[in-house]
Amino acid sequence: TEANDNYVNVGGDTMTGTLNLPANGLIAGTNQLVLSGGNVGIGTTVPTSKLQISGGDIALQTTKKIILDSDDTGDSYMVHDATNDRVSIYVDGVEMVRINK
Repeated sequence: TEANDNYVNVGGDTMTGTLNLPANGLIAGTNQLVLSGGNVGIGTTVPTSKLQISGGDIALQTTKKIILDSDDTGDSYMVHDATNDRVSIYVDGVEMVRINK
């Protein structure tokens, strides 16, 4: 089909063009993933935070961390050390709290 700015164009397994969402967001499934008003919700139809997860756990790979820093420098974070079986909290890149098994 011919290209049209009103649609996402598909060529093979590649999609190009802008995906315009309805005003109430994008819902995949019943309420599994919602993008609305700049917020993302998983398990909720009305996310009130930038990321809101309801009714489930958050799982990260063992080498990943949760950034807690509000100034986008990424130097305050929480990390799980699977090798040593502990969780540490770092502030300004310095380990401040360590919880051992």
